[in-house]
Amino acid sequence: MDSPNDLLQLAHGVVIGSVVVVVLIAIWAIQGRIPRDVAQRYPSHVVARSARLFAEEWRALVSPNDMPIFLKARSRRIVLMFALVVLGSHVPLAYGFLESMSQAWQCHIDAISWPRH
Repeated sequence: MDSPNDLLQLAHGVVIGSVVVVVLIAIWAIQGRIPRDVAQRYPSHVVARSARLFAEEWRALVSPNDMPIFLKARSRRIVLMFALVVLGSHVPLAYGFLESMSQAWQCHIDAISWPRH
């Protein structure tokens, strides 16, 4: 890193990279959702509760044949929510840190190059 602008470009790259990661995880999670024909066999509250993190009572209402489908959809939703929470909380902090370091570096350069009488 030769200049403060490099840090700023890194900060922008972190934001863009995190958005790309979230979009890819969202596509992956959507591809693993419960198929419509399977979901129609169960009441809507069973399908909705299967997506909740700490809800377990839905397992007794789902047939053993459909359990892998529900578990796959559930795990993918949990991964998506985890990614949104982690990236949604850490990326703004990383961006703010890198931007403030870039500004501090620029202030340091300006202070060093200030003409002295």
